[in-house]
Amino acid sequence: MNNLSRTIVDLYYELNFVDEEYVEFDWSLHRCAEIRMAIENDYSSEEQAGIRAAASQKLKDLTREPDENGYTPRRLVSEEQKQFLVAISEGRFDGAPASTQ
Repeated sequence: MNNLSRTIVDLYYELNFVDEEYVEFDWSLHRCAEIRMAIENDYSSEEQAGIRAAASQKLKDLTREPDENGYTPRRLVSEEQKQFLVAISEGRFDGAPASTQ
């Protein structure tokens, strides 16, 4: 299930942040809504836990320390993208940042 969870998180993440040059915005928005609704309504608690873990791992991978060659993708990741993954990892499957109330 880990591979499937990672694939779903990757797709959900890419659809949220893809450039309109590559994918029509309305289609992407619609697909994101369908994915979110499926996760919230159709996935078991174990499947949701897998999605949360996969989002947490993706965030860790994207913000890792530089490797032996000095490469790290963290400079390419926006704050909005980080917050999206944090939200998913915390079970807020709409990807919205936590309220600051």
